[in-house]
Amino acid sequence: MNLKTLPYIGIIVLLLIILLQNKGCLTQTGKHNIQIDTVVVYIPIYDTIVGNPLPPVIEKDTVWMTKTEFVPDTTYQGLLNQYTFLGNNYFEKRTFSTTFQIADYGFITSIDTVLENSLMGTSLITELNIPVTTITIEKKVSYRALYIGTELSGNKLDPLNGVYISSLFKTKKDNIYGFSIGYTGEIVFKGSLHWKLRIK
Repeated sequence: MNLKTLPYIGIIVLLLIILLQNKGCLTQTGKHNIQIDTVVVYIPIYDTIVGNPLPPVIEKDTVWMTKTEFVPDTTYQGLLNQYTFLGNNYFEKRTFSTTFQIADYGFITSIDTVLENSLMGTSLITELNIPVTTITIEKKVSYRALYIGTELSGNKLDPLNGVYISSLFKTKKDNIYGFSIGYTGEIVFKGSLHWKLRIK
């Protein structure tokens, strides 16, 4: 390298160093290589629980006797129709189903069976997913990054024969692309491509 250009190269290098110290590298700051995922483990509960009904609390009602449709008919056929109607209602087996939502956990369904004005059976059907524990998983995540720096070159005869401004771009797959522009007595360009080697 021409010694006359050496002071200018030194000035350029110093300016680049000052710039990099003040501005830093152009990278994705604030991001880490570790990503934390939270997984909630649920226990599914699908079951049928049979209950034992307690003796009912009885409250007699005599108002029904005063209703027109229940007053005894004066004809045989009318009286027979009333008897058949009341008998069908009394011996009819009825099943009631009521579903309750339990927050965000699922549903509980109540099944009640009534026969002869008595509660013959009751049960609960559960369809629930209950959170029991939380697992934290850490995994390494790679981000894109851009670096800017300088390069110097030389040999025994000319300890400083070139100065470069270089940039490196890292992809999410950890491949690195490089580009440099420098001066070695003339303007030169360089490009590079690097692959990450997995070493166990």
